Amino acid sequence: IAAIAPSGRELARRIARAVGPSARSVVEIGAGTGVVTRALLDGGIPADGLLVVEHNRELAALLERRFPGVEVVRGDAFDLEAVIEAAGSVRAGRVDAVVSGLGLATVDRDRQRALLEQAFRVLRRSGRFVQYTYAVGGENARTFKDGKSLIFMRFCNARTIPQELDERWFPVVY
Repeated sequence: IAAIAPSGRELARRIARAVGPSARSVVEIGAGTGVVTRALLDGGIPADGLLVVEHNRELAALLERRFPGVEVVRGDAFDLEAVIEAAGSVRAGRVDAVVSGLGLATVDRDRQRALLEQAFRVLRRSGRFVQYTYAVGGENARTFKDGKSLIFMRFCNARTIPQELDERWFPVVY
């Protein structure tokens, strides 16, 4: 669990907008309680085109109850390609967007990069990777306005991976 509280509805709406209006095949990793999942569905993503990956058993069960038409997989997002290969709702290379709510600010750079490389391999050429995360400290964190929390949100084309993941990779969006 990467956040002490669910994401707010306004952040969830911004994330859904960042996915883009034409997206029809989306993978959400680290879905938590489903606030972003709801915003994605409300924003026009079809339930049968949404794959939700959640590692926590209780949260995955909650998501299955809340979103019966959505494929929810209890799995490890850091093994994203295998999870997608086993899934029925999306296909690697045909994904319009990967939305990540994982706590990447607390993960070492090698694991960050490995996840991003997998995400970009499953995205279609024009696909988008959207990351949002919270942090209160650590080497990968920067301070938000109030000095207590941080929101990273990043949109990028599927084929633009920077050589080094540094502070330019995670611009803060308020």
